[in-house]
Amino acid sequence: RKSFAELQFEVDALCAPVLPDVTTRIIAAVPPHHIFGWLFTVVLPTLREIQVNDVLFRGSASTMEQLETGDFVVGTPFNWQAMLSTGRQFPAGVCGVTAAGPMPSRMREQLMKAGLSRLFEVFGSTETGGIGWRSDSGSSFTLLPHCERHDDQVSYKHLRTHLSLQDHLVWCNAHQFTPVGRIDRAVQIAGVNVSLSKVRDVLCANDLVFDASVRLSGDRLKAFVVPAKSMAPANLRLELDAHVREHLDPPAHPATYTFGDALPRNVMGKTSDW
Repeated sequence: RKSFAELQFEVDALCAPVLPDVTTRIIAAVPPHHIFGWLFTVVLPTLREIQVNDVLFRGSASTMEQLETGDFVVGTPFNWQAMLSTGRQFPAGVCGVTAAGPMPSRMREQLMKAGLSRLFEVFGSTETGGIGWRSDSGSSFTLLPHCERHDDQVSYKHLRTHLSLQDHLVWCNAHQFTPVGRIDRAVQIAGVNVSLSKVRDVLCANDLVFDASVRLSGDRLKAFVVPAKSMAPANLRLELDAHVREHLDPPAHPATYTFGDALPRNVMGKTSDW
């Protein structure tokens, strides 16, 4: 937990490189209970007295229609892709920030072609808050002003305690780094961290499942399940759907199931894709 003073310190550090000088409104496309949403759509506008327009439950076409010059859009890659899919152009002078998942270079290029003036990407997690930022998907992240490197660790300058990083970082120098993969094998689905091992554990906890493997497929999960007893695949799918709905949040629900007598394995005996 953080005090409001700590949150204010972090917002000031984020605003220095990210928030444009001319910002008339913040367009909130993310929920405020996420640390990214809380900092940019609650704390920031409160401190800077900036108007907030909540578009969380609006359609992407409606969001694009109401954008104006000077707007600062707060979204995830999922939100930005949805806005792109409308085929509409951004008004001149609209900037944005993205987090909760890597921004693909191609998507960034398409956003710029659609008229977005600039898009900042923030790296961090719910546990750490913002750590770094960049404005080009092909570049390294730059440490935010309130953070500093200690060997392979990162800490807040005012606390000097190491942060619990969720990713392995490769350092270019004392101030720039590149994430190279999750430490806990979590994946990003609709801006939410999902642990593949936790999803597998939930599936295997069901008496109908002997073994299971879970992988990312596109922007959803897929599961390979070895049944513990003979059952029609359609009926087993219904049972497992009900089971995961009870124990997992929607982003962690497998979208597809494959059933077989044994998990697929490669020549080394390790679980392989299917």
